[in-house]
Amino acid sequence: MTPFEDAKYRLKLAREHMEDGIFENDHGRWNKAALSAQLSVENSAKCVIGLFGPVAKTHDLAGSILELISAAISDEQKRMMRRLAELTEKFGVKEHILTSYGDEVGLKTPREIYDEAKAIRAIKMAQETFEIASKMVETAIRAEKGSEW
Repeated sequence: MTPFEDAKYRLKLAREHMEDGIFENDHGRWNKAALSAQLSVENSAKCVIGLFGPVAKTHDLAGSILELISAAISDEQKRMMRRLAELTEKFGVKEHILTSYGDEVGLKTPREIYDEAKAIRAIKMAQETFEIASKMVETAIRAEKGSEW
């Protein structure tokens, strides 16, 4: 799989998880909405990383994105990558653990942790990270067709 194929695959995963999150939220399953949103954020981040090279098997992606900023061509790309790193950091490893396993120290399950407001916040973050990743892929497609990346 080429880096560009991997990026498109990750973007597809991000969209599907985001759509699942919206569906789960609409049906009052807020913990499942947050889980799907977290997976969408993670795959949007991996999509962007994949545009530049191999994607590490990790849930901690903000640092990887920040390391790639120097490879971005435009100030707009750098701004988008900084924002993506910020969102990925906010909804990264810790949220992955909480959405999947709950708070083992506090003995709270994901269902006890996530309410409607938290689910909506998670979905909004997934939508924003997906939008950033989509724009980055569009830029890469234009570059592949001869424009500057």
